[in-house]
Amino acid sequence: MVRKDDRFDAFVLTDTLRQEIARWRPLRAMSAPLVGRAEGAAL
Repeated sequence: MVRKDDRFDAFVLTDTLRQEIARWRPLRAMSAPLVGRAEGAAL
């Protein structure tokens, strides 16, 4: 049985994100209906 190593998973994720950073797009601001729902859910 192979033990899962979280350090290796973290390395792969970090390396992938570093290589793909040029493809990232800025997030848009949430629309008013979503903001209202998010605030209501926090209560």
